[in-house]
Amino acid sequence: MLKKGSIILVEPFLFLVLPVTLSINLTRFIFATLLQNLIFTLLNQTKLKMKQSFLFLLALLLVISFSACDPDDPEPVNEEELITTLNLTFTPTAGGDVVAFSFQDLDGDGTGAPVVSTGILQANTNYTTSVELLNELESPAEDITLEIAEEDLDHQFFYITNVSGLTFEYSDMDPQGNPIGLTTICNTGDAGTGTMTVILLHEPNKTAAGVSTGDLTNAEGETDIEVTFDVQIQ
Repeated sequence: MLKKGSIILVEPFLFLVLPVTLSINLTRFIFATLLQNLIFTLLNQTKLKMKQSFLFLLALLLVISFSACDPDDPEPVNEEELITTLNLTFTPTAGGDVVAFSFQDLDGDGTGAPVVSTGILQANTNYTTSVELLNELESPAEDITLEIAEEDLDHQFFYITNVSGLTFEYSDMDPQGNPIGLTTICNTGDAGTGTMTVILLHEPNKTAAGVSTGDLTNAEGETDIEVTFDVQIQ
């Protein structure tokens, strides 16, 4: 138990310590308040920047989406092969003279007439035929036949004729078992004359009715080349 005299000694000390303690607590409070305000300010700025960045990215994505879906944008074009020359060769299976048909058009839609040559087929004869396609505007000439063979799933030849007894049967197939027509078996009938049209289609519907036997009716597709020859059988 303290005596009254000791209180007189302690009280001055309390008066000296109390202001110092209050000053330290006040400093800590002010520092904590300033730090809290600083943190809130930084967070608000970060959120604002993140929000602005998000809105910018959203706007950019919308612009790209509308551009990609623009119905006025042109569709990709699948360029057709440039073909200036078609050579069709008939080789008798039993031996004999080879007969050649040729079509050459070096100026395309120009005013110059194509150069066409034909031969005479023998009556009642079996031939194997082969087609060669060239782009002779290139030097050396580009062999389009190789390209057709590589893209055989997307191409088919059709042989249309009004000559009685003249028939063509496909002898080559693509990997899916559908005809190509780079080679055929041709049979002639009795002597006669008429025309023979050779047509190469790009991306025909090979599984449509009649197409596998050379019927052009349901084939659709795009025409790469179409050539009509006069035919004489004797």
